Amino acid sequence: MKKALHPTVGCIAFYFYRHIVGLACTFFKDSLMKVIGKSTAERQACRKPCFHATINKGKCPVRGGIMMTEQAFMQKAIQMACENASSGHGTPYGALVVKDGHIIGSGVNEVTATNDPTAHAEILAIREACKHENSIKLEGCVIYASGEPCPMCLAAIYYTGIKTVYYGYSKEEAVPFGFNSGAIYEQIALPMEQRSVQMKKLENDQSEPNPFVIWEQTQGKLD
Repeated sequence: MKKALHPTVGCIAFYFYRHIVGLACTFFKDSLMKVIGKSTAERQACRKPCFHATINKGKCPVRGGIMMTEQAFMQKAIQMACENASSGHGTPYGALVVKDGHIIGSGVNEVTATNDPTAHAEILAIREACKHENSIKLEGCVIYASGEPCPMCLAAIYYTGIKTVYYGYSKEEAVPFGFNSGAIYEQIALPMEQRSVQMKKLENDQSEPNPFVIWEQTQGKLD
């Protein structure tokens, strides 16, 4: 009579089998998505299984399996922020632009990495999404941001036509860690003459051409 395999040995063997198969599937899935033209953001979203997959129903346009919920996208943005902070690449902010369940743009804060004060997560996600859509407008899209957007990012969101923003942490929750975008919100709310940044209008030489008139004559008006 053959000796039965010890349960511990079987569990260990199954563990290694599952992980080897999982790595192989991830490799081939990523390669396939490159071939069919999926964006970097979509491939990244598909590499790790979503823990919401076991509790939510519906089709997922990105994974072809379970629909990612609002909470799942939010968790993804927060995960990106955590990884950005822990890697030392930048500050703890991540953002996604989602359209019809597809991630079409993603970004993390790269201000310190690139010495670019405009390289906020939302801005970079919007740039990638606009390239994906080949448009400056992102109607029908939503943004998931790990933190409440600053005034600069909020202005960009308005310009794109996005109507909904989900965020994980408020600007008040970020203050104890040295991030105070609320101070800029307060400044913008003040009359211009009371702001800390002085803005002065200089009278133009009327002989110079008006750039707005040239725009209207050559290209028309923005929608």
